[in-house]
Amino acid sequence: MSDELQVTDLKIIPFLLEDPSDPTKKIAGAFNIYRNSIEIQFDGYSTCYEDDEEGTPIYLEIQNGVPQVHVWPDINSEEMLHLNLEKAAIENREEASVEID
Repeated sequence: MSDELQVTDLKIIPFLLEDPSDPTKKIAGAFNIYRNSIEIQFDGYSTCYEDDEEGTPIYLEIQNGVPQVHVWPDINSEEMLHLNLEKAAIENREEASVEID
């Protein structure tokens, strides 16, 4: 079996985030990795469009060769934050005007 994902494949990678200011506060979640997108799911969080148990308030994809991030910060709103990472491309880095020792 190949490690390469097929279009219909889904790979789920669970994680547990710990609050550095209070290690007793933790949130479990999962990366749902498809060939053309990555969804980030957190236990106890969702969007207005999805079932509470399977909500993915963060969605990553590529459009026209540029990574895009979609975030639904309010479960009661259809409004989404859209981040286009075009300006984050390494080729856009400008020369630093300050020398770093």
